[in-house]
Amino acid sequence: MPPRRSRRKRYLLTNSYSHQTTTPPREAICARKKSGKGEPPAAKPLTCGTGRATLWQTGLNHPCARLTMHRPIAIGARLAPFPEIHTLGVRPNLNDYPPEHLELIRRATTIYYPTQAFAPQFVTMGKRIFPSLECHLYEGDKIKQTILMDLLGLPHPRTRVFYGRQRLQILEYFSFPFVAKTPRASACGRGVFLIRDQAELETYLAHNQPAYIQEYLPVKRDLRVLCIGFEPVCAYWRHAPADDWRTNLARGGRPDFRHIPPQAVELAVEAARRANLDDVGVDLIMVDGQPMLLEFNIKYGRKGPEAAGLDVRRHVVEQILAGRL
Repeated sequence: MPPRRSRRKRYLLTNSYSHQTTTPPREAICARKKSGKGEPPAAKPLTCGTGRATLWQTGLNHPCARLTMHRPIAIGARLAPFPEIHTLGVRPNLNDYPPEHLELIRRATTIYYPTQAFAPQFVTMGKRIFPSLECHLYEGDKIKQTILMDLLGLPHPRTRVFYGRQRLQILEYFSFPFVAKTPRASACGRGVFLIRDQAELETYLAHNQPAYIQEYLPVKRDLRVLCIGFEPVCAYWRHAPADDWRTNLARGGRPDFRHIPPQAVELAVEAARRANLDDVGVDLIMVDGQPMLLEFNIKYGRKGPEAAGLDVRRHVVEQILAGRL
């Protein structure tokens, strides 16, 4: 029998926002029943689907076997290190899954991290997924996110998208300097440019279609609020390095957990709820004392939360096992 795992507590304090979780006890293992002769029947090891934990089986109808079958199901690899979750992995084709995995998928009422490949189909089948379908729809698409913010009436910097010959009209709407971004599939500060003159604008236009243009607001820091299950679990400033105007931690930005404005956290949670984004990093800035949204990050980095002592993946697992996700 595997050694008993001790209970432990972790505490995360980010300004006035506290996070306390308790590591769940290891997966229950039923005691083997004694045979009529008073001796326990021979038990054989059963390796779980992830290959990371060993249970003991005394028969397919035994409660232990049923427990193994009812672990939460995940597709993407995000929670693969955790044996409490049955991660099936991503296969190129649905029929590449073995029959027993297909049966688990069909029977599951909730599937975690379904990936872009399967999220729409699972929702069509009536299954609940985490992250939500909206997380998959808006992931990495700044144009869709901007349209959504406009429709929801959420405050954000003035932004306009220019298609085709419309790009000749950019300077009719914006004056130098302004921000230009690669509208899709850009992250970690890549594809974000400060345009200061005509030459930089022409260089940007040569490699980007359509053109995503946003007003430049001279701030030296922005705010990341991580919302999981529509709850703020971590919030921190991101300070730009001395040699760059971008604040991304991947580009040398520095996290700061002090003096987090409550109104910014409230706006982040409101935006996540109204957009139905249940696993998202919301980026904001403060302008004249008021929070303003920048964008939604579905594939957010973990450097900031780790600096605050939060293991995001462990937190998600604990919330799943507690029935909150």
